[in-house]
Parts: sequence; structure tokens; C-alpha cells
Amino acid sequence: MRGWSGLSGGPAFIHLASLSSYHRCEFKIPLAIKKENADGQTETCTTYSKWDNIQDLLGHPVEKPVVLHRSSSPNNTNPFGSTFCFGLQRMIFEVMQNNHIASVTLYGPPRPGTHLRTAELP
Repeated sequence: MRGWSGLSGGPAFIHLASLSSYHRCEFKIPLAIKKENADGQTETCTTYSKWDNIQDLLGHPVEKPVVLHRSSSPNNTNPFGSTFCFGLQRMIFEVMQNNHIASVTLYGPPRPGTHLRTAELP
């Protein structure tokens, strides 16, 4: 994992110098399909799924991606370059430039009473 709550699928192709730095986390996430003729159908997102396939199943994000630069991390080296974060169905998919999924963060609905109202802010 990468220091935040999520599942790290890890890159599919690893540079030999980085073999000791990155470890693939095998995962399977059931997805509710958002197509017209897919009533109650589910598919599975795995470590080996590609972003294009996930978009075909879930639909395309409405928002532009958040670009994530890891150069400010403590190890200060990132052989994979910038990644793009997209949100769909209470999941954040971190996608590498080669269309592979680097990580998936799952999050639930907000808990009642945990949000501050504007009048309550300091």
C-alpha cells in the first residue's frame, strides 16, 4: 500500500532496479455494472484490469482526473511518472500512463453528523 487507505494493484511492468521497492497486492473488487441491459449484473476489477475496461463497465468519469506527482515523497524517485486519479462508484482509481491501475481506494458514504456546517467552522 502507498501510505493511504487503498488497494495497490502495482504496476504490471516493473523496471528491474525497482523490483525490491514495489510489491503487487492481488485484489478482486465486485463492480455493479452501469449499462442499460445489465440489470443486477456484476463484474470483477482485479489487479490485472485496465482502466479502459473499467470505464466500459462503470461509465466514464464526469470530472477531469486529479494528476498525482509523487516526486515529493520521501524516496524522491518514481520510475512510473505521474498518475491520474478518477472517482467512480465510491472508488478512486489511480491510473498510470500505460492504462494500468496502480491503486484503488474504496470509501463509503459520509457518516451522519460528521460534517461541519459553515457556521460551525472556526
